[in-house]
Amino acid sequence: MRRSTAALLHGSAALLLAMAPTAQAQEKVIISRDGFGVPHVEAETSDAVMFGAGYAIAHDRLAAMELARHNTQGRRAELVGASALDTDKVMRGRKLSDAVLMQRYNELAPEHRKMIRAMVDGINKRIDEVNAEPAKLTPLEFIRWGIKPTRWSLGEYLALITAAP
Repeated sequence: MRRSTAALLHGSAALLLAMAPTAQAQEKVIISRDGFGVPHVEAETSDAVMFGAGYAIAHDRLAAMELARHNTQGRRAELVGASALDTDKVMRGRKLSDAVLMQRYNELAPEHRKMIRAMVDGINKRIDEVNAEPAKLTPLEFIRWGIKPTRWSLGEYLALITAAP
């Protein structure tokens, strides 16, 4: 188990976050872990819960998320090598344009758009923390890949959640 995960799991009963400054008001988000390390997010609003969920997922699975992002972009071979070239070609053919993704996003109910945006903000909060202390928090996979974690755009997240299997 990585030190940062162990610290979160055993260092305190709960992690208290404040939502990103993009929210109209700061909201309290509590992430607690059960005995198996599963995160449980508590907050007053659905978008605050999604912010916490994004943060928790990025905390636990940042490398897997990066691999998935590269996969949806048809760029997985950049990380894992030539064995992924055929898959990359297929994924590039399936990729929806940014315009289509944004059109679909804009057709969602305002509350759902807010929740998705909050998820991305939670992911980016964790990435900002990792980049603020890279020697301590960077997942080993990023070091092996020779890259640093980069913030997610709304379009990248939309591509991930709409990608065909």
